[in-house]
Amino acid sequence: MENNNNHLDSFALLNKVIETSEATIEHYIMLMSSREDIIRIDQKIDQSLINLNATFEKSFKFMEIEDQKRQNFLVSIPKSIEANLSNNANRQLEQFEKKSTLVKTVYYGMIAALFLSICTIIGNIVLAKQWYAESLRCKIEIRQQILDEIKNNGQSVYRMEDYKQLQYNTELMNQWMKKNPKDAERFLRVKDGYESR
Repeated sequence: MENNNNHLDSFALLNKVIETSEATIEHYIMLMSSREDIIRIDQKIDQSLINLNATFEKSFKFMEIEDQKRQNFLVSIPKSIEANLSNNANRQLEQFEKKSTLVKTVYYGMIAALFLSICTIIGNIVLAKQWYAESLRCKIEIRQQILDEIKNNGQSVYRMEDYKQLQYNTELMNQWMKKNPKDAERFLRVKDGYESR
């Protein structure tokens, strides 16, 4: 029986070893496939870098050639050009110079006129402010003089609404005093006492 158990254990162990070996082989195959893919990608990257480097070198050479052509072109441009003008063209240029001096004179005259107008505007503003302040001061002084004259004459200035209200109250009190003569006498005594204080 023991022999049979040992035989079963060794058979199970052998099966485990076979399964592990198969899994290891599958894993190794997968790693080999990944390695081949990485090698192919690396080769593609190397080829792309070689192509990019070649393109960069071509571009650099093209830029050098273009720069050289540009420099040659700039050197070939003359620094000055001699112009031989006809007599008619010379006369037209002289007339243009005369007109240009007139235009310059008019231009500077316009600038001077603009400057003078700005100065005039600023002066008018300053004078207007002074005049307004002086007129306000004069109005205030005249008003004060009139009020002082009214006060010196023993008169006063009141609002019309207050005057009308006072007049209405006085008429109302007179009517009440006519209707109630007894109460009016007492009221007049109280009023006299109040006014004597």
